[in-house]
Amino acid sequence: GAPTSAATTIQAKASRTAPLAERAFRVHPEPATRTQQAVIRSLQTYLDAMVVGFATNSLERTDLRRRTTPDMYADARRLVAEQVKAGYVLYGPYTFTITAPSVGRKAAVVGVCINQSRTRRHDVRTDAAGRWNNEPHLRMTYTLNRLEGGWVVAGYSGRPAASCP
Repeated sequence: GAPTSAATTIQAKASRTAPLAERAFRVHPEPATRTQQAVIRSLQTYLDAMVVGFATNSLERTDLRRRTTPDMYADARRLVAEQVKAGYVLYGPYTFTITAPSVGRKAAVVGVCINQSRTRRHDVRTDAAGRWNNEPHLRMTYTLNRLEGGWVVAGYSGRPAASCP
């Protein structure tokens, strides 16, 4: 028979085993310097680790400890522990819209709008889909510090938003 194009158009769905399948990063404007690029790469690694942590209720197989300060790692463990206690995992499509960072010699500040409107809670035992994410869009500001091993996430602040670009 004729070859079907369906296989090439079907995109993998995010799941516990493939939490990053539907994750997308948009950077606007494009970073102008190598330093800005390095900051964005570190932040992307951090965000990926958080997506994996929320989808699996574990940070063990992520690079998060190396990409954060000890306080931020403890914060991530607390967030995942809250999910474990509530009996769910969270996954689905994420789009991170990242603005080019403001970078100094030892610190950088990066704005990120997170569209997680199509992520859902899934029962940790049965994997049954439950409630949609109750914070569909977030406007976040991340602070990264330059240490010997590179840029690490040192803090964040944020609030719910009506939408993301």
